[in-house]
Amino acid sequence: MSRTERRTDAALFRRISAQDALPFAGEEEPSPAEQAAQRCWRSELTERQRRYFLYYYRDCMTMRAIAAHCGVNVSTVSRTLRRARLRLCRILRYYYDES
Repeated sequence: MSRTERRTDAALFRRISAQDALPFAGEEEPSPAEQAAQRCWRSELTERQRRYFLYYYRDCMTMRAIAAHCGVNVSTVSRTLRRARLRLCRILRYYYDES
């Protein structure tokens, strides 16, 4: 993933994961897609996926740093983040396609 792609993803995923699993809190009424992202964040992602997601997108940690911090292999972090992104994208695609 290039730096530009990561920055674009980071902006989107930072909004989803803002305030530790309370995305879009304090803003205007969230759109249906944002509400879906909130539900997906809370109910569809595993605890590990949420934790790695926050480290990577909110805290801007590298996969190598996350792996060292959590005591796992870098490939585990990569696979976990990929699954989390795919799951969120699958849910959001459904809501955006409905619009």
